[in-house]
Amino acid sequence: MHPWRERANELLPLIATIGVSITLQNVMLVLLGPIPYAFDTPYSNNVIRFGGIFLTVQSVLIIMMSTIAIGLLYAFMKFYHSRQSTARGLAGPRNRGADGHQSNQLIMLTFVIASALAGMSGAMLGPVLVLTPFAGTTVIVKAFAIVIIGGFGNVEGTIIAG
Repeated sequence: MHPWRERANELLPLIATIGVSITLQNVMLVLLGPIPYAFDTPYSNNVIRFGGIFLTVQSVLIIMMSTIAIGLLYAFMKFYHSRQSTARGLAGPRNRGADGHQSNQLIMLTFVIASALAGMSGAMLGPVLVLTPFAGTTVIVKAFAIVIIGGFGNVEGTIIAG
């Protein structure tokens, strides 16, 4: 088992993530410089009007893809949880992942899904934001506030807060 997971402190992974994020931002600053970069897509310039509301096609695409991704993630989490609960009930108390194998798989699955969602959100927000090495910081702060408002570990609350 990894040394960070042996301890009961749940803040260690969060602190490590913030440290890696700051390091990567500064590496990108050294490699690419501080010059902001913006790019357009065919969807950035097309505007749709709903009554008195004006939205670009890019914004509508972001809202649709985010809604689909949240729905799929929520459905997967409910399916996975119910499948794991059933498997644990059938396996009996002795086979509940005492060796850590099951928890390692869950951590790996979480990492893969989180990375895919981060890549998708970066691809969708790239045309909307002016890109600098620190462009994601405002998005991360907002996401962190949403998780706090929704409640750590409360998926439904976080979706509503978002």
